[in-house]
Amino acid sequence: MLKRFKAGFTLVELSISIAFIAILSITITVLTTNIIAAYQRGLTIKQVNTIGMNLISDIKSSITNSSAKSLTDLCGSTYSDGAIRESCENDKAQNFVSLSRSAEITLNSEAIGTMPVQGAFCTGTYSYIWNSGYYFSGEHGVSLPSIKLIYKDSSGAQKSIDNFRFLKLNDPSRSVCVAMTLSGSSDGVGDSNYSVGLTQFSNEIDISSYGLVTDVPVELLNPGNEFDLAIYGLAVARPAQDRLTRNVLYSGYFILATVRGGININADGDYCAPPSEYTSTTTDYCAINKFNFAIQASGE
Repeated sequence: MLKRFKAGFTLVELSISIAFIAILSITITVLTTNIIAAYQRGLTIKQVNTIGMNLISDIKSSITNSSAKSLTDLCGSTYSDGAIRESCENDKAQNFVSLSRSAEITLNSEAIGTMPVQGAFCTGTYSYIWNSGYYFSGEHGVSLPSIKLIYKDSSGAQKSIDNFRFLKLNDPSRSVCVAMTLSGSSDGVGDSNYSVGLTQFSNEIDISSYGLVTDVPVELLNPGNEFDLAIYGLAVARPAQDRLTRNVLYSGYFILATVRGGININADGDYCAPPSEYTSTTTDYCAINKFNFAIQASGE
């Protein structure tokens, strides 16, 4: 009589199969997560570069349509003191073009240095006002309040706007830079070629009394964007004017980066290097780039 043997797996074989399937599942999960993270990081870097170039185009349009004549006239119309007026003219009225203010920054309660946190760039057609990305990240702390703008709209009503990132408004008389300059004092440590550093600087920039009627200011970095970008510094060199053509050349830069990811523009090398307590998901969204520009204005 033949004996029948039941086909099946032994306990050892089952254990090995389950372990293999578990390892394969973990490997697939890790690979998928890394691929998605790399893809998302690539999208973030692309978005930084795309929006940065869009801002360059916007600034170029503003500068191209501007004139330098109002800039040189501002020294005389703003200052009654002859010595201050002469100093303004010798400095090519740099404060009426671009200025910024720095503050101490902390990251997770640890001081990471003094960095630019707010400022303005006035082209003579439109003015741009910025608050640093450090104001909008829960990981960072800034030692002074962000800028609040007070203005008059087309109906003559006084309005205000705050918590903005990169604001653009119609300002042919450079009222924004004039108001900020008159409310501040130089600390003497600003870059000699770029923006003037200020120790005092009203956080409420009131241009409503300057007779300027402007359209509603436009936020150029919408905080609702999933990539959540902000400015981390903007500076413009002293304008250079050709003696013959009277054309004016503006050159400068701005730093654009994500709000998330522990951005540290004072870091040596990896500006997106986050502390160990950050998750990998956070670092995947970290991206930063510096955009330089040189744009010619029409002149006087």
